[in-house]
Amino acid sequence: MKLSNEIRNNIIKALIKHRFAADQEAIDQREASLADKLYCDYYGAATRKQMDKMPDGALPVTRDTFVTFAGCRDTLKFSSERRCFYIDRLGGSTMRVAKYDAHHAYTLEWHALENARKDLKERKSQAANKAEAVLKSVGSSKRLLEIWPEVEPFLPPEPAKVQLPATITQDLNKALDLPVAEAA
Repeated sequence: MKLSNEIRNNIIKALIKHRFAADQEAIDQREASLADKLYCDYYGAATRKQMDKMPDGALPVTRDTFVTFAGCRDTLKFSSERRCFYIDRLGGSTMRVAKYDAHHAYTLEWHALENARKDLKERKSQAANKAEAVLKSVGSSKRLLEIWPEVEPFLPPEPAKVQLPATITQDLNKALDLPVAEAA
């Protein structure tokens, strides 16, 4: 099979997902853990207890929030939907004025999370660039498998060869009123 750019890109995406899925999951869990801590910090135990007593639909729910850490805003995803008193659609915040200074423990945890995100992004980029170099050096899946057989599980299945119906030329000649002495 000829390797198109789309096929190459899909192979790279599948390889990166395979290699870094666990790392991405760990970062996502760290983010959710921090977001949940921030939620509990912003909405104290008594407030959360009152919110839980309210009937479903009485309060808006959200999966993420904006928070400011030492002047840097970030969107953090909760581990599950969270009730809140309001959702600022323009600012995207569910926790009004949730700000932490540079020395706060949550800011330090967020910086560590940011560093892990950047490191993972860089490792993904480097791996994708290396895979792309190999994939662009070949034009077919056959040649790719000769130089890199381990990539076989990430190749798309070979398209089925289409067998066109056989046309009997005698019938075609009759339908087109052939043979003729010269073309019209």
